[in-house]
Amino acid sequence: MRLTYQPITQQDVENIFRMTKEHILQYENLKLIDCDQVFAWCHRKIEHQSGDYRRIFCGEELAGYVAVHEESDTKREIDDFYLLEPFRKKGIGTQVLNQIIENAKRDGKTLFLYVFIRNEGAVRLYRKMGFKVTETIKDSRYIMERK
Repeated sequence: MRLTYQPITQQDVENIFRMTKEHILQYENLKLIDCDQVFAWCHRKIEHQSGDYRRIFCGEELAGYVAVHEESDTKREIDDFYLLEPFRKKGIGTQVLNQIIENAKRDGKTLFLYVFIRNEGAVRLYRKMGFKVTETIKDSRYIMERK
């Protein structure tokens, strides 16, 4: 399957924020956070870092979103990686990650990401792709890294 990428639009900012909010409500321990404050921060982050985000297309159809940005000279972060429901469990996530991993290898970068511990499918995918847990945050999220 052929994947292509395009920059996001303003409408995509709202779609990504909606997906982010849904993930927080589904996987975060809501007793540990101020939801309004966290949601406001997430929306600002997506808007301010919109240049790091890409729309993922499978053929002509929008399949999801991903952001990749430089954290330092040696580290690159994968952020807000979402696939739309009809495109899940079809190997697309693996294909996107393989491309990101190859780019990081070529550039000599270590990849890292944050993932909710309770998002077992995502954790399983990242482990399969060679990511290892390097830190646990408030029994809610892992930081996973791939060298």
